[in-house]
Amino acid sequence: MTRAAPAHGSQPVHAAPNRARIKRSARMVEAEVKPPIDLRLAAPAAAVWMGSALTLWLRPALGFGTVSALSLLALVLGLLIRSRSSHTSFLMRSAVLPGCAAVFLCLLASSGAAALRVHAAEKDPVNLAAALGDWGRLELTITSDPQRMESSFGAAEPGNSRFLIRAWSVGVDTGDGVRSTSSSITVFGVGSTWGDLIPGEKVVAYGTFAPDAYSAFPGATLTAKSDPQVTGAAPWYQRAAVRVRDDFVHASARLAPESAGLLPGIILGDVSGISVALSADAKVAGLAHLLAVSGSHFSILCGAAMVFFRRAGPRPAAVLGFVLLVMLVVIVRPGPSVLRAAVMGAVTMLALLVGRTRTALPALFAAVIGLLFYDPALSVSPGFALSVLATGGLVLVAPAWSESLQRRGWPAGWADLLVVPIVAHLFTMPIVAAISGSISLASVPANILVAPVVAPLLILGAAAAAVVVFVPWAAEILIAGAGPLVGWIASVAHMAADWPLATVPWSSSVWGVMGLAALAAAAAFTLRARRIRALAAALTAGVAVVLIPSAALSIGWPPEAWAVVGCEVGQGDGFVLSTGEPGSAVVIDTGPDPDLMDACLERLGITAITLLVLTHLHADHVDGLEGAIRGRTVGALAVGPGREPKSAWQTVTRLAAVRGIPMMELAMGQRFSAGDVLLDVLGPDRGRIGSFLSPNDQSVVFRADVGGIRILFTGDIEDEAQRALLADGVDVRAEVLKLPHHGSATLLPALIAAVDAQVVMIGVGIGNDFSHPTKFALDTVRAAGARVVLRTDTDGDIAVCLGAGGISTATRGPSLRVGVG
Repeated sequence: MTRAAPAHGSQPVHAAPNRARIKRSARMVEAEVKPPIDLRLAAPAAAVWMGSALTLWLRPALGFGTVSALSLLALVLGLLIRSRSSHTSFLMRSAVLPGCAAVFLCLLASSGAAALRVHAAEKDPVNLAAALGDWGRLELTITSDPQRMESSFGAAEPGNSRFLIRAWSVGVDTGDGVRSTSSSITVFGVGSTWGDLIPGEKVVAYGTFAPDAYSAFPGATLTAKSDPQVTGAAPWYQRAAVRVRDDFVHASARLAPESAGLLPGIILGDVSGISVALSADAKVAGLAHLLAVSGSHFSILCGAAMVFFRRAGPRPAAVLGFVLLVMLVVIVRPGPSVLRAAVMGAVTMLALLVGRTRTALPALFAAVIGLLFYDPALSVSPGFALSVLATGGLVLVAPAWSESLQRRGWPAGWADLLVVPIVAHLFTMPIVAAISGSISLASVPANILVAPVVAPLLILGAAAAAVVVFVPWAAEILIAGAGPLVGWIASVAHMAADWPLATVPWSSSVWGVMGLAALAAAAAFTLRARRIRALAAALTAGVAVVLIPSAALSIGWPPEAWAVVGCEVGQGDGFVLSTGEPGSAVVIDTGPDPDLMDACLERLGITAITLLVLTHLHADHVDGLEGAIRGRTVGALAVGPGREPKSAWQTVTRLAAVRGIPMMELAMGQRFSAGDVLLDVLGPDRGRIGSFLSPNDQSVVFRADVGGIRILFTGDIEDEAQRALLADGVDVRAEVLKLPHHGSATLLPALIAAVDAQVVMIGVGIGNDFSHPTKFALDTVRAAGARVVLRTDTDGDIAVCLGAGGISTATRGPSLRVGVG
């Protein structure tokens, strides 16, 4: 067969160029189509998290059994789906069984790993000694910088500084020879020698062991009764890190006082110089993540280093970025939170540099799996959940939202500036509400305001830390340049915390958290529509116009120069002492109702509680604890010797553990100070506790001195404990008396006469079932010469103030109905 010749004048057809153009067009279309999100490691990561958490929450054997049942259920489900999915594609059927098998293995492996860790911790000689309350000799390696506990609330006597040190036990001797041990331990030491220790040093100490009630694993504490004996020097790199940190703090001292304390915290994680007021305001404003080293710090610094060294090639840049990451971890201190932040920062940096969610998301899931196998305790850590959620939002949602804004004409940098804080806030809001019981409305605008200065500040600060040892003058120049930036962050924190409605209360129950998560997801989805965004903006503006002026109106409360306030919390006690620092107070008891206690502290503008004292564990004194700590920083939670009712003790310790609040037991003879407040613990005498028939008599009794006003707090002590105070010859004289047991009839006139108070304060609920305060109590205090009797049932919030003319009183007026509280 012959081929026809082309017509005259026509050109031959060339197919190759057309095929090349088609291939190029296909590649362009393929490049515009985004690959699907890679969630292959999501289920294994969730399984590892669930397996670890269930094993730690339940007893190891019960937890492992529960996880095993869930694992078998997952495998059986996969088999059923595979066998009955006749109408499902072959690809789907072939993927179901391996996926369920992966979940099965991850659940079993993570639960088994956590159970083995718990079992090993239970059998560790240090933890066995703690369970028995033994005295012994401990060989340990320091793993953290000493934390001066007086920074929140401490002993007043000079030279009695108390330190908390994290360490790793190596050997223990409780009288039967040295036994090898390998367990983390918390050491409490008194004296300046404990404050001089550095991570990596090997130390011998003597003291009393006790169980650590706040550790996810069985753990121990050592109350040291001797100075530490250093038996081994720290590694060279730890000594070098100490030199860098000390020189940096010294160079930062040239800045304004608040900036001088804040800059080392942001750059090096040294938060010892950050004031209580700034810490509290930063928390309200949603800026607490900037006050200490977080994942964003590692992302920015390592990312900047990789961009700077990119000309050397991607691999050398990545290696140099990793080296910088390791150096930062060493200088900041490789504690669990820092290691977690480093890993999450590396994942975020990967997402920003690669620009592909498909690459970064599997890296995040892999990091979660690796970290949970390394430390199963992270599965029950709120901080870890916050890090994972924030990082997940930044790698999953933030790039898409930023690109959407850029398509509408936003510059890339400004789009990221707006999107990052909004995404991080939405993703972490449910966990924050679960922890604090509140939502920060100031968080997004505050983070947007500080975002432009964060990266320059971190780069200047890191550069100063890098040269401070070798070229101090250059470091001082860099720190001077960072001064205005760190000052701006502090100013925004204070300003945002003072905004009306900066925080709003939210239920921290399971249903409240789930509801908030649903609202956040709905907001993220619906705000994609332009009309809904415009409607939301109009509604927000309307609410602000109506609510902000009304919230800003003052009703004359609190009064000027108040020293102590009794809160209207119903039938119970809730009292507040002014420390003299704005927003800071000491709280004594929390009443029976969380919302009423929270409202009282809100009216006083309290955002930081330096010390919270629970005189005893009855519901009318402790059930409001959750409201008192809601959205506030708490330096320490102090209790007396009583541990009954057991359910109340478990609730108190759980809330303290969740919020990371250190607990301490008050003992007769101790003296403490917090700002303008000086506390002397007067009782109970441990030698008499066994003879007390009523749990009320185990109440902590102490006298507070606030600006020269002596205030005696008596809890609910009854006649036995009152007689004991008088028999011991305790000086109970005071200008103000908190009447024992809400004014019950179990009152000794001799005690009231010994106190000789001018003002008596009574925490009591209107229309209560106990007829408090009794006529006998009121007649007794008036007969003893009390000039004023203040009652929260008839007067509402009550206050004693110190003015130029001496003591004065004020009342807010009752607001509760009969039966409340």
